[in-house]
Amino acid sequence: MFSILSIVIFIMAVYMMNKTFIGFQPGTNKINSDVARFRELAAKWKPELVPWSYEETELFSLHEVNKVSKKGFGKSGEAIVQSIYHEPMLYYYLKEYPATQRNAIIFAQTARYEIVYRMRAKGTQIFVNEDFVGTIDGTGVLLS
Repeated sequence: MFSILSIVIFIMAVYMMNKTFIGFQPGTNKINSDVARFRELAAKWKPELVPWSYEETELFSLHEVNKVSKKGFGKSGEAIVQSIYHEPMLYYYLKEYPATQRNAIIFAQTARYEIVYRMRAKGTQIFVNEDFVGTIDGTGVLLS
């Protein structure tokens, strides 16, 4: 009886913690540390990524390899997107933070570029090779 009660209390505590921290917005240090971790994960794939130009964008396939999805107090996943010739073209890592509003990061690595999309309710900030490019607002307009 005591063990069942302990399990129920534990589950309720986890549920309450999840509801309490669901609106938590990660700070700049947390975002930067996550991007640094994504950069380290991408470093092992970067030498294998095939360089491509804008004209070769049509060579992207919908085939993903080494796909990993994780769920918990937020969702995350990573994969390699291949070309139609089964060559690795793009590595990406997606992390959704548990929040009441949209709050996520997409880290994408190609042979030449590192692109970070910081998605929030107000808009999506875009960084290319660590340089701020602009923000995409709610209507889809890029503001630089």
